[in-house]
Amino acid sequence: IMKRKLAADTPSDQITILRALLQYNQVSSQQNFRGIQRFCDDNFLSRNTMSYLQTLCQSVSQNVQVATGVNPNAQYCSRNNSDFFLLNAMVGFGLYSNIAIRKKGASIFTTEKGRKSKVHPSSLNNTNSANSISAFTSSCTRELEAIGFQDLVTLAPQKGRDAKIGGASVQMLSTSPMSVFVLLLACGSFTVPLPLSQSNQKQDVTHEEFFLDPCDEANGIVLGVVDQWLPIRMYQDTFQMICDIRECLNDSISSYLLHH
Repeated sequence: IMKRKLAADTPSDQITILRALLQYNQVSSQQNFRGIQRFCDDNFLSRNTMSYLQTLCQSVSQNVQVATGVNPNAQYCSRNNSDFFLLNAMVGFGLYSNIAIRKKGASIFTTEKGRKSKVHPSSLNNTNSANSISAFTSSCTRELEAIGFQDLVTLAPQKGRDAKIGGASVQMLSTSPMSVFVLLLACGSFTVPLPLSQSNQKQDVTHEEFFLDPCDEANGIVLGVVDQWLPIRMYQDTFQMICDIRECLNDSISSYLLHH
């Protein structure tokens, strides 16, 4: 319940930690040791952990200042703290490639390495948890859903009637929903395989699900493949737009690094 309170109806474990840290920073700047300890006790937080995170953020800020020569004030740095969609997009960039996806009708996620997974009970995105404010339903109702995770915990093998064919073998800790758009921007490669009629064994991608039906090809639909493992159908114009944005981001980052 306390975790849900800190989350403020935000289905992201990472952003919940951020909001807890922001509240801790405010309390620590206004109250004495007892007041800070009371805040931590009331919210079931470890004062040592919060103090460590506070120091870590200050250290990162100082390193950024040294590297860039920029010394923005606190108000500038916190200007987007209320923008959930922007924060969640940045979390998605940070978590990639620790992601899992599921398609319409599926209840279990599949990681990039092909491991069947479900959300850990401690996460806000666990639909069976009393603290759940999950961005997901028990089974996928959209064409594709993606989730980022901090780590994986191996489940004990199930036996007898509890064993399920195709069931999850791992659980995902500290999760955040990830938009497919962010996934397409954060991935390493995003390519379109040759049409099935032109394919050969020299291609990196040769699995049947990585090729389109001829009718789709006739309607201007292409199959973009994310990092050689996740095929996504889309119109040619959409594919080109994603590629253009990826190129623009790469050019901007390269230019910034070159001049700083």
